[in-house]
Amino acid sequence: MKLMQLLLVLAVMAGTAHAQIEVRKSVAVNKDVADNGTLRQGFDWPNAGITDIEGVSMTFNFSSPYTSNPIDLGDLSATVRHGLSSEAFRTGTLFTPGQLNSTSQTFTQADALDGAWLASNYFRVDVTDNQGGGVARLDSVIAAITGSAAGGGTLDPGQGGVIRAASGTQAMGGASSSGVGANAVGLEAAAGAALRLDNGLNGAGDFKKQGDGLVRLGAAATNFTGTMRVQAGELEVANSAALGTGNLDVSSGAKVRVAGGVTLSNALAVASGQAVLAGGTNSSDVSTVSSVISGTGGIDKTGAGKMVLTGTSTYTGATDVSEGKLVVNGDISSSSKVTVEAGGTLGGSGRVGALEVASGGTLAVGNSPGTLIAGNTTWAGGASLAWEVDDSTGNELYNENFLSGKGANWDFLDVTGTLNVTATSGNKFIIDVISLLNGTNTGGAADGFLPGIDYQFAIATASGGIEIGGLGRASYGSEAAFNAALAALFDINTGGFANNAGNDALWSISTFAGTGTERSLLLTYSGGATAIPEPSSASMLVLGLAAVLAKRRRG
Repeated sequence: MKLMQLLLVLAVMAGTAHAQIEVRKSVAVNKDVADNGTLRQGFDWPNAGITDIEGVSMTFNFSSPYTSNPIDLGDLSATVRHGLSSEAFRTGTLFTPGQLNSTSQTFTQADALDGAWLASNYFRVDVTDNQGGGVARLDSVIAAITGSAAGGGTLDPGQGGVIRAASGTQAMGGASSSGVGANAVGLEAAAGAALRLDNGLNGAGDFKKQGDGLVRLGAAATNFTGTMRVQAGELEVANSAALGTGNLDVSSGAKVRVAGGVTLSNALAVASGQAVLAGGTNSSDVSTVSSVISGTGGIDKTGAGKMVLTGTSTYTGATDVSEGKLVVNGDISSSSKVTVEAGGTLGGSGRVGALEVASGGTLAVGNSPGTLIAGNTTWAGGASLAWEVDDSTGNELYNENFLSGKGANWDFLDVTGTLNVTATSGNKFIIDVISLLNGTNTGGAADGFLPGIDYQFAIATASGGIEIGGLGRASYGSEAAFNAALAALFDINTGGFANNAGNDALWSISTFAGTGTERSLLLTYSGGATAIPEPSSASMLVLGLAAVLAKRRRG
């Protein structure tokens, strides 16, 4: 039996210019239109969200099931009806005989179905064969209703239904779903459009975010336990309870934005490719993701705001920090690689796997200050390290303890593999030295840094050694040659060092060989005549005793 699928969009558009929400659902029919007969297909459409119908469109899927009696499109006509007789139902003509002559033909009816959504929730499609001789089978009907949505209601388009915003920003109440998998309810916004749910999600079914536009969840969910599948465009989570106890699945290229001040705690899966995980739109926005992120896909952090990851995740794809700041206070070491792109910043006191700070990217270890653990790490030319210190006490060079205070008083990168510096003398890696008021995490003069005293800090230790463009210490013949070559790859900026701002030459880079392949990257301050805060009474006493002793020696 040869089947001919005919996809026909039959539109009944109202005359209003302010159409808002569209709800769409598919109804399986699979019935023949008898010779000279009428096929009547009724369906209920539960609704508590659209108050006034402003337009209806119907999509029919026909086939020709009998080769001996093929379909004759010109014989068919159709009407659509809303409501029961007791409600003074409304009926609109879709097309008359002879008008249906193309598989892509559209028919427009005036405003016969305009008006309030009737309480019966009943719709009926009548397809009539007006002249015998050909049999048409109606496989399915897709109905789309456009209308005004009540802000306080909850719209239920039924299993497999879709709620859509075609243009502008359209606000509605809540949405409910009882369908799972293929029968999930769709939340769709066309490119440039936004669909705003002000009363949240509910139901045990699933939702699908569709379309290139934005869907915003601004309210707590009501007993939502299903899965939200973000298949395209952007889903903004603007309430910490917007997804209830449900799960979140994000397709490659789709975006989930966690608004400032919001914590996302729902399980989050990226099956493949790379999903976009966006922070707030302002640099002052702070959003938190405590979710366990799973799947073989990865994430791309975008948005100007700061995003804090606190969970222990298992996803294996790549992580890019393209915009704003990503703070890892949890564990994403399962990710194949973290790349800090130009304009992005990576911070936190958690754990990452392989790490690359690309040109224009910034590494800001810790939470002012702190320790970040990373796997094999690459520092590229044009990238930077924002290194913060609030107290140098214990790191005096004569103490020979450059690890004293690491992670507590100054930033420390613990590399469990190799640290490979791929910068060049013409395109250096930048270290910005930033002093903090001790215990406040705000800019100001750090404690310590006494005049005439040298200080040394291990800003990074790599268990697999430090390399220059992939070549280790052995390729340079001597320790001095290796250190000289490495130092030429760094540019130290002290504009943020309040104790002695601008005296870059007082700082230098070297390394120290530890046990086995371990090597530490050392930052040394040669504290000459520094502009520092007034010395304490204790230091004044020491200086006074030194002067007395010197006078006695001269005597």
